[in-house]
Amino acid sequence: MGLWSCDPGRYFSEYQSLPESGWSNSFQPEFQVEIEDTSQVFNVQVMFRHAPEYPFQNLYVLMHTDFPSKKTITDTLTLFLFDATGKPLGSCMGDLCDVEFLYRKNIKFPEKGQYRFRMEQRMRTPNAALPLIFDAGLRLEKSNLHEK
Repeated sequence: MGLWSCDPGRYFSEYQSLPESGWSNSFQPEFQVEIEDTSQVFNVQVMFRHAPEYPFQNLYVLMHTDFPSKKTITDTLTLFLFDATGKPLGSCMGDLCDVEFLYRKNIKFPEKGQYRFRMEQRMRTPNAALPLIFDAGLRLEKSNLHEK
């Protein structure tokens, strides 16, 4: 779990490298986050690093969230990495683009304990391995929304 003095809102932030051979459906980057305060409100972001030559406009991802009680929820995400003209939607420098997406806004986790987030890519690629996506990440930040 990351706690950072330079970014007081950041609760957790981590990237995982994807295989150089491509991101297959069977490889699921996962992130373990300990939640101790169920009254805290969070924003959850998913993050990716990719090449500007990534061959598709978007990325389909199943986001699996495993609760401490072993319950699992799955969401289907359609994430656009490029606009209609082919311009990257994230920030690019050289051979690397960083892009972030708001996955959940102003949420409270209902259970104390360890949550596991798993990302499963669901693109229909001919060889089943998605090229030119280098890293997948997850970020939780404390929301400014407070309950009264």
